[in-house]
Formats: sequence, structure tokens, C-alpha cells
Amino acid sequence: MTDLEAIELWRVKRAEALKAVDDFNANYSPGTEVFYWSEGRDRNADPDGMSKTTWKAIAFLETAAVFVEGELRAIPLSRIEVV
Repeated sequence: MTDLEAIELWRVKRAEALKAVDDFNANYSPGTEVFYWSEGRDRNADPDGMSKTTWKAIAFLETAAVFVEGELRAIPLSRIEVV
């Protein structure tokens, strides 16, 4: 992959993350109850916990994520499910 192709791929992923953040924030406010799974856990398994979001969703580089109570790191939106 060339540098230009890598940059374009990053731009596409970043745009997708920003869209996911906008969609989540338009539909859910801080305090929304969610189930969450840690990175690497199967989404078909029981969730790691249920908590409330503490802030609006944000984008880290090309990952859309949200902070939940009791966790020090943001949880990717792909790893949560709204209750």
C-alpha cells in the first residue's frame, strides 16, 4: 500500500467514525444506559457490564467511542449496546 492509499484509507475510516459519533450523539445523551464489552471479547458472550455514558461520543483518530461510568478508557461504539 502506498502512502497516498494509506492516507486515503485513514480519511475514509475517520469520516465513518465522525458520522457514527454524530449519529450516536443525535440519538442518545449523556446518562444513556448501555451494555459494554471489552476489546477482544465476543459480542455474543455476556457483556462486561452495564453502565451509563458520562459524556457525548467522541472520535479518537478513526475510532468512535464513548466514556461510561466505572471505566477509565473510552469504549468503542462498536463494543456497546444501548439498553
